[in-house]
Amino acid sequence: MEDRYVSWYDLVILFIRPILASVFIIGIIFISIFYRLTISSPSDFPIGKYIEIKKGVSIEDGAQFLKDKNIIQSTSMFRLFISLFGETGNIIAGEYRFDKPENLYVVVRNITDTEYKGRALRITIPEGFTNKDIAELIEGKLPNFNMANFLKTALPLEGSLFPDTYIFPITHDEKNVITRMNDNFNTKIQDIKPEIIASKYTRNQIIIMASILEKEARTMETRRTIAGILWKRLEKGMLLQVDASFLYLLNKQSSELTGADLNMDSLYNTYKYKGLPPGAISNPGIDSIIAALRPIQSPYFFYLSDKDGDMHYAVDFEQHKKNKAIYLNH
Repeated sequence: MEDRYVSWYDLVILFIRPILASVFIIGIIFISIFYRLTISSPSDFPIGKYIEIKKGVSIEDGAQFLKDKNIIQSTSMFRLFISLFGETGNIIAGEYRFDKPENLYVVVRNITDTEYKGRALRITIPEGFTNKDIAELIEGKLPNFNMANFLKTALPLEGSLFPDTYIFPITHDEKNVITRMNDNFNTKIQDIKPEIIASKYTRNQIIIMASILEKEARTMETRRTIAGILWKRLEKGMLLQVDASFLYLLNKQSSELTGADLNMDSLYNTYKYKGLPPGAISNPGIDSIIAALRPIQSPYFFYLSDKDGDMHYAVDFEQHKKNKAIYLNH
């Protein structure tokens, strides 16, 4: 009987084959588990239902919440995906709805995206709105928004809540709204900060002036011209005598003002007290802020707007009286 010769190749194959088979099987199992936990979605995924993630939820608690709601299948894989693919690294509070079953990657991207993809309120805050106007516009549209708390907290920020179009998550409260609007204000004025710093006026004075211009005029040219007039009146120690402050105080237009109104004892009454009002009388847009920064110098000390909104200027009070007789008494 001949001895059978076994080559090294055969020995290696005999030794490696079961290992390769085991690795292959393990790989298939791993891929299957990975697919089930990340690519596929739970069989009872909540399609078309709003899921609310509370503010300040931790990643661990958020992961368990999503698993309990059958949105994800593995809290461990969720935490891994948050660290790998989450845009912010945190879960953004809000109400989310998925119109079809989504994989783990899509879920993570949705709830960590800085561009909030959950249920939200899209709202436009017009230029020149006061804090009270803003509160009245939002009240009832955000369930957690408290108007009284908003007015109290936002009082020192009148003038610094930037008018713009916002998308507020439906879970936002008044503090979230204030923070968003004030952060937007700081972003919008970033480019003109050097000009503000170089100005002979403080930032607060510029914002107060801009809030007046927002109410007093409609175009950039008229705003800049009025800015030149009002800054000049301040420097000369003259009363500003702007009617817009009464709109802020009494919600009255110029044509509705009475003698008693003009004599009311308030630091916002620029017919009675010299200088700027103690605070902004509206939340101005960027054009009004720029107009306050870049006034047009002119010989005028007085101005008025007729019923059509056209502006008429005067170099002295006598000419101003004539303008009033011509443009306001007809």
